[in-house]
Amino acid sequence: MKKQILILSLFLICSIVSQAANYSLTIDGKSMDVDLGQPVEFQTKDGDMLNIVLNKKEIIRFESDFFSMKHKSSLNPIKSDLGDGLYQTVMMSALGSGLLLQEYHSMDPSALIDLMIQELTKEEVGYGYRKKVESIEKKVGDLVLQGKKAVTAYKDEEWTRCVYAFGKKDAGILIITMIEKENYQSEGFIISDFWRTLELVIK
Repeated sequence: MKKQILILSLFLICSIVSQAANYSLTIDGKSMDVDLGQPVEFQTKDGDMLNIVLNKKEIIRFESDFFSMKHKSSLNPIKSDLGDGLYQTVMMSALGSGLLLQEYHSMDPSALIDLMIQELTKEEVGYGYRKKVESIEKKVGDLVLQGKKAVTAYKDEEWTRCVYAFGKKDAGILIITMIEKENYQSEGFIISDFWRTLELVIK
């Protein structure tokens, strides 16, 4: 499990580094390089000096085909096209807390809940973690998502992973949340903000 978190951390660090380049701001046809939160001076055509600061919003809205959500700007959702009408969005912290959403454009993913629970926990179970699974549901707007919650524990480590699904005949969404017990206080907002702002539109 620690190895998985390390790999995820390295992936997230690479993502952050790739975003660290200067921004280019163009005003009245004139471009300048700016850094977030750092003031720069800009001289207008009339000779006036303007003090400009580019800031990032604390809360950002993310939209995809079947869902939208709001999240802190310190997090970075990454959407990938997995082919065959399947799109995956991942939003994780460096400690492994976060979300994974899969949008299916050609099938109902409801039958995949048990398989996902098994895949998410099989490495830990093989290592000797205790595992408990129970049925759960979550209401989002007028929709009710069915799912399973898996809690795996070993010594002082305890992970909670929830898998939900909602689908129609030829489309649907699979939602996975995950967090380790000792990170609830510092990173529980990732999951609570998600559910509080989530909107679903299954076409």
